[in-house]
Amino acid sequence: MDRTGTERRSVDRPGQDRPGQDRPTGDGVGVRPAVQGITQVLAGLEYPAAKWQVLAEADHYGADSASRAQLWTLRPGTYRDLRSVLAELGLVADTRIPASGRGSRSVRLPRR
Repeated sequence: MDRTGTERRSVDRPGQDRPGQDRPTGDGVGVRPAVQGITQVLAGLEYPAAKWQVLAEADHYGADSASRAQLWTLRPGTYRDLRSVLAELGLVADTRIPASGRGSRSVRLPRR
């Protein structure tokens, strides 16, 4: 309540996350449970690992269909660690700075 005695309620807006809530990943699963699930599924995997190795580990673990479907969305390539897999899936932010010359270019703005 505010000082006038009126009860105030917060309004949830689409696309706005509230602290303590799990953001859905698109398949109805929150981000935290999805991260925990993928982490558990890939616990025995040695890195770096190619996409096929990630999928094989998930099958060997006996991952559920939602986790397997999520892992199938990985782009072909080699993943250096679990965080890079989770970043590719959009479950965590990839905070690593790209090495100079690979993926980073300076942009020159025109002078006035």
